[in-house]
Amino acid sequence: MHIRILVLPILVVIIIYGAFLGYCTTKVVSSQYRLTYYSDSLEGHPLGCGSDIYGTYDAGDPTTAAVAEVTFPCGSRLQVCADKCVVVIVKDTCGGCGQAHIDLSKAAW
Repeated sequence: MHIRILVLPILVVIIIYGAFLGYCTTKVVSSQYRLTYYSDSLEGHPLGCGSDIYGTYDAGDPTTAAVAEVTFPCGSRLQVCADKCVVVIVKDTCGGCGQAHIDLSKAAW
């Protein structure tokens, strides 16, 4: 009986903590968003969500996405579905992107 009392609060904390770390994935359908991919000229440039955390842009990284900050915060996980579905992480901000615009790495595209 003591084990049940201890396990339940721990599971609740793990679920809440995971949600704050961005482990929850938001599904994004291409009909609701404008999907584009990064320009080749951005290869090696620091990512806007913090190069100390996410490094620099790599066209071969299938998990990179940029959005307007008001759409999804840095670290958000998105399942982007067009012809195929891919899970990306918001690692960059896109100053020129509107609220319904997602910029993907070429590998995610």
